[in-house]
Amino acid sequence: MINQSELENSKEVGIITDISDKELHLALGLSDPTCNNEISQQDQNESTHDTSNSTAPSEPQLFFQAVGLVRGQYLPSTEKLGSGILLLDDGVIAPTNLLASAVYTVKKHPNLLESPQVWIVYPRVQVKNPPFLNFAIRGARLPLEGEDAEVINQSVDDFSIRGIVTYTNRKAGNFVIKVYRNFMPWKEQEGTKYKPHIFTITGVLPSEGLPCGQFWDLKVKRVADQLVLEDATFITQVFEPKKPKKGRSKRQGQKRKAKRNQSNPQ
Repeated sequence: MINQSELENSKEVGIITDISDKELHLALGLSDPTCNNEISQQDQNESTHDTSNSTAPSEPQLFFQAVGLVRGQYLPSTEKLGSGILLLDDGVIAPTNLLASAVYTVKKHPNLLESPQVWIVYPRVQVKNPPFLNFAIRGARLPLEGEDAEVINQSVDDFSIRGIVTYTNRKAGNFVIKVYRNFMPWKEQEGTKYKPHIFTITGVLPSEGLPCGQFWDLKVKRVADQLVLEDATFITQVFEPKKPKKGRSKRQGQKRKAKRNQSNPQ
């Protein structure tokens, strides 16, 4: 939990306020999310071969990403194949869902559900109740022809996370990174808000100043339901960090209210 006293210590703690989709896309050179993104199917097909497509980041280094490998057995729920749990090799049980590509794969190869597999996953985090780390499975990472399975196993629990740091606490030894969308959907429902994926990483970034508002490329390791920093590469400064306003404590507010009542008796 982040408290006010931590935020006031600007030497140890940094924070950046929430970033709107428009601010983010303009800062990274992406298309304006408020513009009309409805285009014809022909235009979509042509844009896939057009390197000047305005919806792509101007710098490939600024692609957001959160992906990794885990090893465990996927156990679907009785109601739905695409929703279940992953029983990981270290005993962690993580709520998991299958993406469309993974549903197709396990339907075609049902034997994948009979034993632990190495899965390509997108990590997700929930903050209300443990386990805090859960996954969306993209597919199974099977050895290619002539590939040593042991090489794949050495990468299990390794994750690549690329995003913008929005909070850091060097004293506590952790920071928060947000992973946004790289592309706006072609048709965005009115009133729909796409929230970024937020990850709390254990570790300290190798930066001289506060890294808030900076884009970083991280290599992290899953340890139980935590993500631990192993390596980090600074990419660029996207937003300048903002010092949080000092808010009045609840006790101070009660004292002021009592004082007003004494000076203005009814």
